[in-house]
This record gives sequence, structure tokens and C-alpha cells, in this order.
Amino acid sequence: MQAWRLYKQGNMLSMVDGVVAERCPEEQALRCIHVGLLCTQADADARPLMSTVVLMITSSSEGLPNPTKPAYVSMGQSSTASQIPRSNLTSLTVLEAR
Repeated sequence: MQAWRLYKQGNMLSMVDGVVAERCPEEQALRCIHVGLLCTQADADARPLMSTVVLMITSSSEGLPNPTKPAYVSMGQSSTASQIPRSNLTSLTVLEAR
């Protein structure tokens, strides 16, 4: 939720860890954050395919669409699992040997 808020405020650079900022070009770090936001959009059909994500990250000439509000952002409430749309919940099966 904080990442979305900072994006909307135009302050994505504050999300970049200092160690990363020292070793990574600013434009590259901001591009990765932007792509990450595209991958969390509430509408699953609006999320990019993995092949598109790779292209977006590796090609600086590729323009990026504006992300829409992520699935986990709820107006005026904390982000808990009960507020995530059911279609975005996953299950995990753990297999154990006998």
C-alpha cells in the first residue's frame, strides 16, 4: 500500500534502498518499481505476461503504461487478506513424506 501511495505522490525514488541506489542507475530502479506495480494491478487481465515483464525491464526504450490501483489497496483500511479480492488469493499444498 505504501508503494502505491508513493507512486501516486510521484515519490517512487524514496522506495529505493540506499545500497541499491548507490549501485544501480536511478532510471533502472524506478523502472523496476513501475513494472512491479503493473504486476499487482487489481484486474488480472491488465497485468503483464512474464515475457512482457522481461521485455519491460530489459528494454529502456519500451514505454510503460500507467498502473492502476493494486489489488491489495483498500480505501481507508489496512491491507489484510480479507480485503484482497478472492480471485487474487492463492492456496499452497505442502506434500510431506510418510
